[in-house]
Amino acid sequence: MKNLLFFSIALILTSCIQTSYYQVFTTTPTKTINPPERHAIITYDLWNNGGVIVCSIYNSGTEDIIVDLTKSFLVLNGTANEYFQNRTFTTSALKESTYVSRFVPTVTSAIGSGVTISDKKELTIPPKSRIVLSQFNLVDERYSNCDLKKTPLSKDPKSVKFDRENSPIVANSIISYTYGTSFERAENEFYVSEIGNYLMSNLYETVKPDCNHKYSILRMKQQGANKFYFKYSGL
Repeated sequence: MKNLLFFSIALILTSCIQTSYYQVFTTTPTKTINPPERHAIITYDLWNNGGVIVCSIYNSGTEDIIVDLTKSFLVLNGTANEYFQNRTFTTSALKESTYVSRFVPTVTSAIGSGVTISDKKELTIPPKSRIVLSQFNLVDERYSNCDLKKTPLSKDPKSVKFDRENSPIVANSIISYTYGTSFERAENEFYVSEIGNYLMSNLYETVKPDCNHKYSILRMKQQGANKFYFKYSGL
C-alpha cells in the first residue's frame, strides 16, 4: 500500500514538471550595405529569446553621428516598422528622507513624483562611442510545421530549411544617419534559412571559460549572432 502511494505521488509530481524545448532559428544575409568604416561600424546580434534585434552603432570617426530614427526602419516581411515610435514614458523620481525613531534607529521613506520622457527623433553618437537599438523582436510564438515535431526526442532533433522565397521571416534593418555633411543609409537584409526544435538538454554543454575560473558554466551549443531562439513547453 505504501509503495502504491509513493508511486502515485511520484507520478503526480512528474506530470506537473514541464519539459522545456527550444526552437532555434538560423538566419542568412542577402544584402548588406555598410557605411564607410571611417564613419561608423554597425553590428547586429540576434541571440536571445524571441529574436530581439540588437543593433550596435559605433562612431569610429572624429565628428558626431546623428541617427535619424524617422528614416530608420525594420522591414519585416514587407511591413516597415519605424524606429521612431513616438512613445512617452512616465517614471517616478524618488526622494529619500531619513529620520530617527526611538524604536527603529533609522527609517527611510520615498516620496515620488512623475517624470515624463518622450522618444527622440534623433540620437547623437559622439566620436569613439556607441549606442544600442533593441526594440523589435522577430517572433512571439513557436513556428508550426508538419516536418517539425513539437516535442522531439533527445537523440532525434529535427530541422527544416528555407530559401529566401519560402522563408517565414525576411527582415531588413535600415539605419539612416548623417556624419558631418554626409548622409548615409546602411542596410542589413537577412532571412530565416533553418528552424530546428530541440530538447533543452540537447542545447547545453558544460565548459570551463579559462584557467582563472574555478567552476564550469553551462553554455548553449548553437549560440551565434546570426541565430535566435524561442523557448516553449511541451504541453
